[in-house]
Amino acid sequence: MGFSVVFIRSEPGFGGDTPMPLGTKTQVPAGVTVFLGRSTDAQIHMPDGTVARLHALLAVMPDKLRLLVVDLGSTNGIHAGGEQRQVTLLASGEEFRIANRYWFRVVLD
Repeated sequence: MGFSVVFIRSEPGFGGDTPMPLGTKTQVPAGVTVFLGRSTDAQIHMPDGTVARLHALLAVMPDKLRLLVVDLGSTNGIHAGGEQRQVTLLASGEEFRIANRYWFRVVLD
C-alpha cells in the first residue's frame, strides 16, 4: 500500500508553464523517497524558476496512514492547511502547494 499525489491545479505566475498535465498522478510507494523540484533528477520534475532544484521530498510514514512532505530549504516553500510549513503530515484527500503555484492532492492507492 502507498500513496500517490495528483497534480490538481496551477496558479498564474512568473515562473513558467504548467509543469505537467492536470490530473498527472505520481506514486509514492512505502519505503521510497520521491523528490519534487526543478532538477531533472527529481521524480516530479517542475521546470519553473519559482521551484528550487530539489524543492521538497515525499515519503510514506511507517504507519502507512500519512504522507510526509518536507521542504528542503526552498525559498518559496510548501503550503498546507493555509500556511507555509517546513514539514507536514497529510492524509488521503488533503492538499499541499509547492512554490505558491502548484497544487497537489494526496490519494491512497
